[in-house]
Amino acid sequence: MDHYDKIISKYTNEGVKVTLIILMHNVEDKLIQPYYLTYPATKGSSKYVQVNTSNEYGASYWGAFMEFLSDHYSKEGNKSSYSYGLVETYVLGNEIDMSSSWNNIVGSGQASLTLENYVEEYEREMRIENQAIKKYYSKNKILVSLTHAWQSKIEEYSPKGILDYMTIKTLSEGNYDYGFAIHPYGINLASPTFWSTDLSSDGMTGSLNTSCITWSNLEVIQLYLEQTSKRYNGEIRSVYLTEGGVSSSKEGSGEVFELTKNQQSAGIAYIYYKCTQLSCVKALIYYRLVDSQYEGANFGLYTEDGLLQKPAYRVYKYIDTQYSFEVSKQYLKYITWSVSDGWSTISYGEEVGNVNSYFDTMALFRSKFDWNSHWDESKIIIRQIDDYV
Repeated sequence: MDHYDKIISKYTNEGVKVTLIILMHNVEDKLIQPYYLTYPATKGSSKYVQVNTSNEYGASYWGAFMEFLSDHYSKEGNKSSYSYGLVETYVLGNEIDMSSSWNNIVGSGQASLTLENYVEEYEREMRIENQAIKKYYSKNKILVSLTHAWQSKIEEYSPKGILDYMTIKTLSEGNYDYGFAIHPYGINLASPTFWSTDLSSDGMTGSLNTSCITWSNLEVIQLYLEQTSKRYNGEIRSVYLTEGGVSSSKEGSGEVFELTKNQQSAGIAYIYYKCTQLSCVKALIYYRLVDSQYEGANFGLYTEDGLLQKPAYRVYKYIDTQYSFEVSKQYLKYITWSVSDGWSTISYGEEVGNVNSYFDTMALFRSKFDWNSHWDESKIIIRQIDDYV
C-alpha cells in the first residue's frame, strides 16, 4: 500500500482527481489470494477473472476489501491534503463485455453465461462495492467499464445489452448512482482519420441501435442516458472516458508519419471539443503519453523512444486554455469526409468550403442530438495560463 499511497497522495495534493481500476488476477496460490474469491471453474483459465460474490465468504471479503480502500483513501489529513490521498471513482473490472478476456466467470471450454446470469453476478459485486465505498465518502462513485462496441459484440456480450438489463435489475431491486467508464476510440484503432473510417463502417449510425459508439458518434451515449429509465433520481448518469486515443503511424514511415501526426492532432482537438459539450462526460483520460512497441497503434503524444514530441502534445497541452483555437485551427483542414445517399456524394472539409470550425465537424452522423443548442465555447476554455510556447 505504501507504493500506492505515495502516488495517490502526490496526485491529490497537486489537484489531480484519481480513479482506481479494480482488476482480479487469476492467482491460484491460496496464500496470495483466498480460493473462495474466484469462481471454481476459472481455475487455470484466463488472466483476469471476476470476484466471486455468490458465496458468503467471497461477498464478505469483497465488501471488507472495498471498505478498507474507501476508508483509506477518504481520510482527511489536514486542511490542504489527505494523509493517503483521495479517490472518488472506482472502475469495477475492465471492458466487461469482453468477459473471457477481462472478467471471466466460466472455465476454459465452457459455454458463456446468458446475458441475464452474467449481469446478475456482476451487478451483485457492483452493489456490494457501491455500499462499501459510500460508507466512508458519499461522493464516491462506481463505474462500469465497457468497450466502444454498443449493439454489436466483440466477444460474449454487447455493452447496450448489459446496460439495458442492468437498468431493469437495479430499478427493480433498488437503484443507485453508478456511472460508466467507456473506451470510445475509433472503429479502426490504428486509423488517425476515425471520422472517415467510422462513417464507412457498417452499422455505425447516430441512433441508439448503432453498432458502436466511438469518438464520431459519442453523443449517442448522451441520448441513451437522457432516457428517463436510465437516470438516477432524475439526473443523467456520469461517463468517464477512462481510455481512448487517436493514433498516428509509426515513426520512420516518412511522409505518412508527417501526415498522420497532423491528423492525430486534429483528432485530439475534435475529441476534446466534443466531450466538453456532452453533460454526461465528467472526465477525458487520454491514452497514452508515449507510443508502445507492443501495440498496433501509436496513440502517444511522444514517439516510442520518448525523444520526439508529436504536434499532438502541444494541442493537448493548450486545448482547454485561452489558446485553444489558436493551436487547433491549423489542423482543422485534416478533417475531411464524404457522405453518400446512394445517388450523390457530398464531400466536407475546410478546403471544400463547408467546414469553417470544429463545430462544423461535430455532427458526423445524423442523430437527435442538437449541436446548435448545446454548443457552448465557455465549456471549452476553462483555464487561463501565463506561459505559452
